Amino acid sequence: MPVESAKDLADGSRVVLEGHLIDELDRNFFMFRDASGEVRVEIDKEIWRGQPIGPGDAVRIHGAVDQSRLDTEIDASHLEVLSDGD
Repeated sequence: MPVESAKDLADGSRVVLEGHLIDELDRNFFMFRDASGEVRVEIDKEIWRGQPIGPGDAVRIHGAVDQSRLDTEIDASHLEVLSDGD
């Protein structure tokens, strides 16, 4: 699902996004980008499962939409590396 489509979904809607984690914003919060746009993603420590992931790596994130008054976030429930950016 494209990021821009995910932003229009209701709070709690399940999504699967494919793209890149481009920036670490804060502990457990990252900026995710695909061809349609960017969205903030919360990825808890246990979701990483020790996987080394760099900004060039393509990833798939399974999660839920978290709509707030100000912005949309994705709360990740699963993360997998699709390709190594090297």
